[in-house]
Amino acid sequence: MVKFFTTMEVLHLAVILSVLFSVNGNTVDVSAGENVNVRLSEEADLSCTTNVPITFCTFISPGGENFPINEKITYGRISYMGQDATTDCGIKIKNVVDKDNGEWRCEITSIGDGGVAKKGSNSIALTVLKAPKSVKLEPESLMVVDPEDTEKRIRCTAEGGHPAPSFTWTLGGQPAKVSVVDTNTDQDGVYMEEVVYVPSKADDGKILECVAESEAYTADDLSAEINKAKTTLNVQYKPVPAKGVYEFYGLTVGQPFDIRISFRANPTPSDMRWKMHDGVEVPQGSEDEKGKYTSAIVSGPVEGEDSLYTAQLTINNVVAEDADTLNTLMVTNQHGSSEIQFKLALGEKPPVGADLVSDDIAGENSNENEAGTGPVIAVVVVILIVLVVVAVVVVARSQGLLCFAASDGVPDAEKGKFEALNKEDSTPEKETTKDIVKNEPAVEVPKSGDGDAEEKKSNGAHSPK
Repeated sequence: MVKFFTTMEVLHLAVILSVLFSVNGNTVDVSAGENVNVRLSEEADLSCTTNVPITFCTFISPGGENFPINEKITYGRISYMGQDATTDCGIKIKNVVDKDNGEWRCEITSIGDGGVAKKGSNSIALTVLKAPKSVKLEPESLMVVDPEDTEKRIRCTAEGGHPAPSFTWTLGGQPAKVSVVDTNTDQDGVYMEEVVYVPSKADDGKILECVAESEAYTADDLSAEINKAKTTLNVQYKPVPAKGVYEFYGLTVGQPFDIRISFRANPTPSDMRWKMHDGVEVPQGSEDEKGKYTSAIVSGPVEGEDSLYTAQLTINNVVAEDADTLNTLMVTNQHGSSEIQFKLALGEKPPVGADLVSDDIAGENSNENEAGTGPVIAVVVVILIVLVVVAVVVVARSQGLLCFAASDGVPDAEKGKFEALNKEDSTPEKETTKDIVKNEPAVEVPKSGDGDAEEKKSNGAHSPK
């Protein structure tokens, strides 16, 4: 009669074999599969292998529960995984929960010849990935004053989750220049990172973002950006001019002239007034008593530039006394005042080379008001080229590389004879004779039949004395 073992009987048998193992001291080598990372409610597969036939396969949970397993045994969410119980020792955990997180141990028992039990074990880490419930910034909104606030501490927290997330920071879509000063995890599983941010006027209106990084987040979580917390920086400062002194050219006596000056400020300027060289002070949106100056209301901020403003003053009738004067635009907000100085000049601005200023703002200096330097540069280049060519010719002629002698009137047929004679005689006297030949009148070509006589006569004329 065949007797079937119950689960409890298998467990008792495993315990007995453990005792025998302890007595005999025989072991088997057990290799564990890779560590497993899964999200909640997903499945986890754990396995171990050995090089001997497997008699019993047992898994022990992080909580200490024993699970002897084979193809005939299941424990609710936990079932056998493998093809052959004598070679495969594995389990499949369905619907993973928090308590499954931790180190699992697999124990393999093998009974060899003579009934000797050998046993071995190894461990597998099962990490249950759990995304943080929420990510927050403290403070939720950030207002700083530059340069009064030299630095600002900001804390990012992620509640819950496993394993601990890491944090990254961005400012305006780029990596933020922050310094990490503290990280911590409290007993309630709240993870925190605190950083120091140094305010800058250029950061006003940019988005500061804390991102919790964890593989527990699903694609839907990332799409919904539940792993991010962000705030728009409000960096406040007194008005700031674009440059030290503005210069305005092109004024014409008897004609109106518009002056426009751009500056940055946060918050919006509360007061703005023009202080002119003649002692007249013109608040924004007004005209002086004599009607010479008209000041417009400050315009701005410009779309996309939340802190950029423009002030405009019209000189309704330019006079000669306005030329070469230094004037001031005073701009004020709750953080202080700034004086922006500007000069006025009649006529066009003279060319000043490297000191050219281009502000691209109507009424301010621009390259359009300056004399072109292109023709001057072209003339200088041409002169340099001519000088180089002349120098090359002089050097080449001094080296005998070039010859500009006039025609000597000697026929080509006769020149070959003189050249042969010159090669044979290189004495100093021959040089003088050679010059005489070159200066002789053109020699007529001899008639047919008289060639030999003429040749002797010619050679006789060149014989040395």
